[in-house]
Amino acid sequence: MQGIVVTTESEDLQLIALKLKTTRKELGYSQKRVAEEAGISRLRYQDIEAGRSSARAVTLINLGARLQVLESETDLSYERLLRLYKEVAGKSPSKGQLPFSTDWFMTWQPNIHASLFLNIHEYLNKVAALDEIDTVIKAYQLYLEQMQSEGLDPLLSVTRAWRLVKFVDNGMLTLTKCSCCGGHFVTEPYENARHFVCGLCQPPARAGKGSSANSLRLH
Repeated sequence: MQGIVVTTESEDLQLIALKLKTTRKELGYSQKRVAEEAGISRLRYQDIEAGRSSARAVTLINLGARLQVLESETDLSYERLLRLYKEVAGKSPSKGQLPFSTDWFMTWQPNIHASLFLNIHEYLNKVAALDEIDTVIKAYQLYLEQMQSEGLDPLLSVTRAWRLVKFVDNGMLTLTKCSCCGGHFVTEPYENARHFVCGLCQPPARAGKGSSANSLRLH
């Protein structure tokens, strides 16, 4: 079955970059001249013309991705990514290690958010002709749209979403069907699917009673 085409922000930026480069060459302009007329640095303009890697990096930075994610998913140098991050985000990237444990995804609210994202990701994997990182980006953007429409705070960061996909790819986490509602939720791979009940059908005692106004509520 042929996949459908889903346009991502990265692809849009790549098309813009190609158009800029073609037009600049047709006019006989140097990168320095275009950058000066645009009011940006020559190095920043070079990043814009660089194509997909820079476009993906900009999209990921705007979504709040950590620098380590950019290093893993683009072919840009650390120095170039660091400079790009500071220009786009207006600050230096956060330091420290990435989340390395699966425990966070097993707690109640994070599990529901992670499950929503991963279901979107798995659907896009089946129907859309996207590179893996672009699938993560698009799935996360759709997750954010869903959170906004429901008036909920997005607990899942794009870095955790990216890490979740890595955990699934490495067999550390999976999606398991709830025996009660039939929905698919993030679980550890050894979960007994016949008796698995999700956190929505069987929530913990304090579930939905937090102080945050934009968190999940049970009625």
